[in-house]
Amino acid sequence: MKNIILIFTWVFSLLFFEHAMSQTAAVKGRVTDGKEPLPGVSVKIKNSATGTVTNANGEFTLPAAATDVLIFTFVGLPGKGKYP
Repeated sequence: MKNIILIFTWVFSLLFFEHAMSQTAAVKGRVTDGKEPLPGVSVKIKNSATGTVTNANGEFTLPAAATDVLIFTFVGLPGKGKYP
């Protein structure tokens, strides 16, 4: 009986941990050239189809997990990965 309870507890803990790690939050940011906002910058989660584009003020909002890497690309500039 103790083994069954131990196994159940272990499986429940794994499922809870996996669920907690997969939760997302809204990542908000503003992309600038150091001075002025950059509208039209693509912001994408690496290895995912999820992404968005910055607005006229260079701002974006994107649902992402804490472990996701964001890729920023802009016409004429190479892409760069950043952690949220």
